[in-house]
Amino acid sequence: MNKKSKVVKTYGAVHKKRLPVILAVAAVLAVAGVIIGMNVYDEYHTYRSSEATEFETTAEEKNGLLLTSETKTLLGKVYAGFTIKDAESGGAIYQCPDLYLVRDLASISWGTEDTSVLLTQKDGSSVIYVRAGNRWEKESR
Repeated sequence: MNKKSKVVKTYGAVHKKRLPVILAVAAVLAVAGVIIGMNVYDEYHTYRSSEATEFETTAEEKNGLLLTSETKTLLGKVYAGFTIKDAESGGAIYQCPDLYLVRDLASISWGTEDTSVLLTQKDGSSVIYVRAGNRWEKESR
């Protein structure tokens, strides 16, 4: 046997010993890729589907009608958002672009100010949307 064929045989033997490890790592990476892909798709699907969600009245009328919606994603996460509509014409005044996990959200209601919406989180924090002229601005507390 020449030197060249010994090197090839040695490499083949080492490669055969590593094959189960290589296959195991490939399987773990494939499963991780599927899980990450599902979560990314799930988040994208949530924000795209929130535009077509049916709304229900969940707060009293103040300076318009406050309506909230829930969007359930493919993986079972449930998000909530809100829209303010004119009480008389029914036209949308403001649709919040943000969605909040329902499990972290305590309530969505009119704020103490005339033109504000208060979102209270279960951890005690809150987010307030305040009307400033023709725009709505988000403030965290």
